[in-house]
Amino acid sequence: MKKSIFLSASVPTYGREFFDSCHPYQIQIAVRSLLLLALGRQRLVFGGHPSITPMVYAAGRSFGLNTIECVTIYQSAFFEDKFPLENQGFADIRIVAKEEELKDSILSMRRRMLEDNEFAVGIFIGGMKGIIDEYEMFREKSPDAKVIAVRAGGGATATLPCTQSDPAIQALEESGDYFSLFNSILGIDPNSERIFSN
Repeated sequence: MKKSIFLSASVPTYGREFFDSCHPYQIQIAVRSLLLLALGRQRLVFGGHPSITPMVYAAGRSFGLNTIECVTIYQSAFFEDKFPLENQGFADIRIVAKEEELKDSILSMRRRMLEDNEFAVGIFIGGMKGIIDEYEMFREKSPDAKVIAVRAGGGATATLPCTQSDPAIQALEESGDYFSLFNSILGIDPNSERIFSN
């Protein structure tokens, strides 16, 4: 089975950490660029977030995709009463049982998400402290996977260690040319058909 793409992304919430250093529009453009290239061509795995799930759903609809076949979303039951309505458009939603504390519930969800799947690459965009936590867990669970840190969107991702040895790729992480950045790492043919298969 082809390895998946792990996406760790969010738009920081107003008043929370990293909000003042983020660029919400750039975060959205980066996520949309990834979806334009990869959705329907390689499996995408992420923890459901109200700022990201609707974008993935909208992209799947606009591409005429059966998103059930190309996306796996993990959610903690702790947030069951706050799940985005768009969740109903995805069949592969993995609900992880909640713990007594919020932080333990999120940790359980992340562990399941990173242990259940094999990843070719992890992509980090924007976000708050959770991005840093997911980055550290991802590097531990998938040490051989490639990592893309989209620094131009700001947020917690801009604080992650440099992951690229190639200066040209480092420049792309900072540049805002998201499509070229993803294409250079993922190696997906942007002209290939959007029919996902295992």
